[in-house]
Amino acid sequence: MNSNKNSPTGLTYPEDCKNSPLKELIKEMHIHFFNKDFKEIFHSLINEPTWVIIHSKKEMNSEQEIHHFLNNYKESIQAMHLNEIITHGKSAAAEGNFLLNGTLYHFCHLIKFNKAGKSGKIKEIRTFILPS
Repeated sequence: MNSNKNSPTGLTYPEDCKNSPLKELIKEMHIHFFNKDFKEIFHSLINEPTWVIIHSKKEMNSEQEIHHFLNNYKESIQAMHLNEIITHGKSAAAEGNFLLNGTLYHFCHLIKFNKAGKSGKIKEIRTFILPS
């Protein structure tokens, strides 16, 4: 595990060989989320992404809906640990946990990109969240 020296304490993510641009994009997206820099997250997404939160049956299909959802967590995340990022072609998964208002939650994102490689952007995220 590694922590970003420019990030607040409480954020860890796996070290990697930096040869996967999509893996790096997912890691950066989580760093932006933890740092509450939500505008930067949208640089990782296509213009009309889909983000589905499975446990709440919530589907968001616009930047406005996603921004509103992210703002719900703006002041509440105390720690985040990104345990694993796996990519293959236009698909990826990220797994970890976060501390929200004193409760530990485990999450897994299943991610689809519009294309593989450096210029790929996220077109769909399906997120599973479970309390510990």
